[in-house]
Amino acid sequence: MTALIPVPDSGLAWRDWFSALMLDGRAVLRRYPGVARRIVVVGPTMPSAMSTIDTGIKVLQRAGFGEPATEIYRYLINSVFMLVAVEDDQENFPGARASMRKTLTAFAADADRPGLAFAAAQAVGWSIEPADLAKQALAFFQMTVDRSLDGAEAMLTGDASRRGRCPHCGAA
Repeated sequence: MTALIPVPDSGLAWRDWFSALMLDGRAVLRRYPGVARRIVVVGPTMPSAMSTIDTGIKVLQRAGFGEPATEIYRYLINSVFMLVAVEDDQENFPGARASMRKTLTAFAADADRPGLAFAAAQAVGWSIEPADLAKQALAFFQMTVDRSLDGAEAMLTGDASRRGRCPHCGAA
């Protein structure tokens, strides 16, 4: 299935490259439930994934990520493809969204829990129609892609003393 995910042009800016890979990847992986989870848990061991990994790491290196490029690649792919795995799993619980909406809206007037009251006010507007749920899932996925890219970018543009260091141990 990974062979069906288009590999973006390596000349793209790193954010554009990863955004395209992740959005196109989601579109493909959603057609094959379970594959996203396998990629995250076991790793992309299929030969068809190797050129994507190679290109992605080169794109990150060219952008200036240095030594942590491999870890950044793993972080980006695992973050968003795990969300695809969750979307796959949610299909096994078709009434969950309606149940969550009902549970949250019960807190609409709860002055002792303003966070839940705020969530309840939003839940009232949730649609449980399949087409609307699909749009909401895509919007949440896009937000996750954007925030994951922001996190990676913070490593690139953040504290100069951290740049080029391992994100786990801080080693140069």
